[in-house]
Amino acid sequence: MAAWTVLWDKFGEFAAERGAEASPRRETERYRLRPLPAEDVYLHLKSFDNSQVVRLEDPAARGTCWKAIGATVACASMLIVLLLPSVFSLLAGYRLQQLESERDELTKQKSALILERTSLLTPQRLEEIARYQEMVDPAPQTVQYLAPGGTNKPALALNNVAKSSKAVR
Repeated sequence: MAAWTVLWDKFGEFAAERGAEASPRRETERYRLRPLPAEDVYLHLKSFDNSQVVRLEDPAARGTCWKAIGATVACASMLIVLLLPSVFSLLAGYRLQQLESERDELTKQKSALILERTSLLTPQRLEEIARYQEMVDPAPQTVQYLAPGGTNKPALALNNVAKSSKAVR
């Protein structure tokens, strides 16, 4: 209320009533602080000792907790079931990418093997291998053509001579 009196004094409403009672302000009053809000409130802290207090058990609390746990597990399993197809499609995409890269690698290997085979099967290479393994073409005069259904005694004699000469070597 002290603040109100100062306010009213500024406008001069209470100044006429106080009239002669009002004393001129001293120089020291001019520098006094105005009162703080709730300055007159006293706060008393009381200590409590709850060591003797025992909490009462709620019989419905255990059921409520189990229901909450069950609902959480059900929601989590439902979420997992809903997300499984997208996870499987993601894994299938990774597998497909891996198979495509493997196919590309095998295609490159196949091309390299075909190139190597064609280089090994050239007529010049085959002639070189035949000379190395002593597979030369026979002279034209040593070639004997066999008649179908004939006895072919000269060819059989040559065959026996060739077998015996190989055994001697």
